[in-house]
Order: sequence, then C-alpha cells, then structure tokens
Amino acid sequence: MELQFFKIIRMFRLLRPLRFIGKNANLKISIQALYVSLPAIGSLFVIVLLIFLIFAIVAVNLFKGKGFYCDTSQLSLDSVTVQSLINTREDCANYGGVWSRYHHHFDNCVNAVMQMYIMSQTVNWAIMMFRTMDSRGPELVPGYKESPITSGIFYVSFIFFVSLFIMNLFVGVIISAFNKERDKLGRNFLLTSSQRSKLETKILVLKMNPKLALLEPKASCRKPFYRLALSRKFEIVILTAITLNSLLMAVNWPNQSESTIQIIKRVNYCFLGIFVFEAIVKFIAFDIRYFKDSWNIFDFIIVLASIIVLIITNFAEIKALSSLTQLLRVFRLGRLFKLFKSLKAL
Repeated sequence: MELQFFKIIRMFRLLRPLRFIGKNANLKISIQALYVSLPAIGSLFVIVLLIFLIFAIVAVNLFKGKGFYCDTSQLSLDSVTVQSLINTREDCANYGGVWSRYHHHFDNCVNAVMQMYIMSQTVNWAIMMFRTMDSRGPELVPGYKESPITSGIFYVSFIFFVSLFIMNLFVGVIISAFNKERDKLGRNFLLTSSQRSKLETKILVLKMNPKLALLEPKASCRKPFYRLALSRKFEIVILTAITLNSLLMAVNWPNQSESTIQIIKRVNYCFLGIFVFEAIVKFIAFDIRYFKDSWNIFDFIIVLASIIVLIITNFAEIKALSSLTQLLRVFRLGRLFKLFKSLKAL
C-alpha cells in the first residue's frame, strides 16, 4: 500500500516540464490567454448547446421512430427474398426476424442532442444520413432512399453551419484573447494607465451602435402598457415562458398517446397566448417604434408563424400541407434566440 502511494507521488514529476512556461514569454501569454478566454468560452458553450437543442428538436420531429430495422442475420433466407417478404414490424416477427433499433437514433431529445455532438465532430454523420434517407417510417422496414431530400438538407445544413462554422468559434475566441494579451504586453505596454483608458474609450465610442430611445407615450391609456413592457418582472415571465415552451417542444417520442398529444397541444395554446399578449402590449406601448427594433420584428414573425401553424393544423385538413406545418413549427424554436437579447454575455 505504501509503495503504491509513493508511485502516485512520483507521478508529480511529470509536472516539471511546466516550469518552461515561466521561461518562455509566448507560452506565458498563451496560458494567460486561455485563462482570460474562459468566460467567453462558457458563453459560447451555452450558444452551442442551444443550437444543438434546436437541431435535436427538429431531428426528433422529422426522424422519431425511423431508427428501426429488421435483423435477419439469423435467417437462412437470401436478402432479395427477405426484402420481398418483410415490409413491416409484424412481418419481421412472423418470419423470425428481430426488430432492432440502430445505436444512432432520434427517438428522444436527450439522445438527439448526443447525436448532434457526435455529428459536430464529423463522426459517422454520413452513415446516420443514409439510414434516415432509407427509412420509410415508423413500424416499417427501411427501403432505399425513401426520403432523400429532407434528410439530406438537414444533415448537410448541420455539418455546414455547426461543424464548419460554430465549432471553429472556440478557436477564434482563444486566438482573440491571445492577441489581446499580446497587445497588452506589446505595443500598448508603454502607455500610462490614463492613456490606455482614453484609447479604450475612443475604441468603445467607435464601436457604439446607438438605439432609438423608447419615449413614454403621452396618452394616459398607453402608459400602463409602456411600464409593463419595460418591467423587469414582465421580461422574466416572458423568458420563463420561452424556456418552458422550448422544453415542451422537446417532449416528443414515437407512438405518443392521444391524451398526451392533446395535453401538449393545449399547453402550447397557452404559451402562444402569452406571446401574442406580449406582442400586443409592446405594440400599444411603442406604436410604430415597435418595428424599429430587429428583435421585436423577429418576435412578431415567430408569433405570426405560430398562429399560421395553429390555423393550418386545426382548420386545414390537407395532407399536402403537413410538410409546411412541420417547417412552420421549426420557426417556433427561434424564440430561444430571445435569450441572447437579455443575456448580454451571449
């Protein structure tokens, strides 16, 4: 036991090479830049997690229940005969096959987020894409490129937007922090504290983006709406509603009972009512200036898309509109981006 303890102590000798950091200026700057960039990396991690969640919810809505296949490896039939005889889950059981699920599937949001992380590393994403392309639907045996367009667009969009762009932002944040630390120890090192403060103030003024002032309306009937729209408590309520609504959209799995679907639908109606009320309050408070803010325009588009989804799903029984309905439901996930408006670090 004592010998094992001394072996662990001897492992600390591996830390000796770290003493070179103190001897090399560039290494010191690199370590310091990594330490300084930790808060920015934390904020970027939250953004990436939200984007993973958005793509995961879309994947669950598009591909839930489509990750199953009939394992016929133990059967003596050839592949052509198997494909001609087995079309459904019942056929698989009748002919002695085993109804199995791929390891990579999108049947729930938690597993879908894990698959998003795996895909962001460009690991097995092509295999997942071709499997979902071959899927014919829940309880059906996969075919060959049954739904190539939807699956292809989803996977290629994720790889292009997340893997090739978002993930590289982590490197960009560290490089930016490295350059700032190098500037502090470089050309700005000879400046006094007052000179450095004036220089930073000038740079800050050049980067300022002034916003239109939201003046209090003169009409007394609009003043309560104005105070409510600028209230911090009202903003917290709206952000809480956005978070809960996003989590509710993640509650999705194959073969949901009709009662569960109806409960989720009614709760979604309540959230939609909250967001419509928010838009009405802000429009009454700010009148036409409501549309001067890009975030307000974004909110209005999301609310409008949600109302269109409500009308289509309840009053238009047309199968051709099912894909349009799914697309409009995706727009509701844009409410997550409202968190960026309130959390300045994001």
